Amino acid sequence: MQSLYPDPSNPWPHDMLLRIEDQNAHLTELLFVRAAWGLAPDIPVPELDPRVMPGESRMPDTATREEWDRRWRQQWAKTWLWYDYEEPWTPEAGLQSIAEKSEAMNPYFPPRWTDDYGWDGIDREALDDWVGSMPDPHQLRLEDEPERRNLDDLIPAWKSGLDTIVVVPFAGYFAKRITTRHLVVSSMTRNDPASYALALGVPMTSID
Repeated sequence: MQSLYPDPSNPWPHDMLLRIEDQNAHLTELLFVRAAWGLAPDIPVPELDPRVMPGESRMPDTATREEWDRRWRQQWAKTWLWYDYEEPWTPEAGLQSIAEKSEAMNPYFPPRWTDDYGWDGIDREALDDWVGSMPDPHQLRLEDEPERRNLDDLIPAWKSGLDTIVVVPFAGYFAKRITTRHLVVSSMTRNDPASYALALGVPMTSID
């Protein structure tokens, strides 16, 4: 979503570079584990859409429920903190090797539940089925993409510093500008022009 030179016939600003995160394994793993294992019920996470069908997922007996709950809460907080730590996005950033990971959070790769705790207790087929049941935005024609449809609302948000849209499988309307650069929205919000227009204008807050 960027061109080298201005094109008067193209309303998309030639220097506007935007990333759409609509397939976030680090977030879907966390949300699946929480729903399948019944963790952190007091954390204000919206209902999921589509709903999780846990399959054969079971909380491992290698730790107590309290310990798994603590680990999930810690990972949830660390995941959102990563967005504040992340380097500004460029196409070249995605080519950085994961071998560069240090003791600090890697600015190019978000923390993942399975990196820290493996796949024990997670029915991978059920997880894949859940992710596969989510809307596939890549089937849209270019002119039907939500960002082009809401370009008049997007440009002011981009000028204010926005460069990344994070799409989460939450039900109904959801929008939070968690950093200057990152807006988190539900699929429904992004796919509905009126809701997306509202979301692109929300002030910066945080996700607990």
